[in-house]
Amino acid sequence: MNDSSNLQVDCIPRRLRSGTTPPGRIAQASAVYERKLYIFGGTGGALGSGVSNLTYSVDLDDPAAEWKLLETSSPAPAPRSGATAIIKGHHLNVFGGQSGSANNKCNKRESFGDVWRLNLKTFVWKPPQVGGMSPTPRRHHTAVRLDSSPMSSQSKECLLLFGGEGTDRSFPCSVYLNDVWRLNIEKKIVMWD
Repeated sequence: MNDSSNLQVDCIPRRLRSGTTPPGRIAQASAVYERKLYIFGGTGGALGSGVSNLTYSVDLDDPAAEWKLLETSSPAPAPRSGATAIIKGHHLNVFGGQSGSANNKCNKRESFGDVWRLNLKTFVWKPPQVGGMSPTPRRHHTAVRLDSSPMSSQSKECLLLFGGEGTDRSFPCSVYLNDVWRLNIEKKIVMWD
């Protein structure tokens, strides 16, 4: 029998309004590294306006923590919303998303199929060298980090990607996707398979 009265939660909700607070937004990518929350991109306006490529962080263990707008290197990824992010080592890996303006015959915002890495020690953005056949550009997909199995002789940590909205290779307008992709993020040259 489950006794929920013994449930303990070690996270105290708090509204962080000090420091360089990110503007209200949706569809941002986020991940946690060394107990700091990192937020990248997202949109804060109607119909794709206010799309950002800024990165913010806040220390989750410090009750007096303030938001920080990170001063990252240039070039940085294009402004985007609907991207995903995972941590590997001390890198924030960002995939996909969509731009803020419509520029094609279907009047849809451009989707991205690129991978970017932010070094969380130096705050330098770099697109890694990517091999293999890449998934079609997409937004609003899901991604998780899949650690290698201790039972496996092959050590591969990867980004596992599912679905989203994008374009099918044979159809120029947006469709909902149901494909699964794996990006091996173990090496400097990352590989889709």
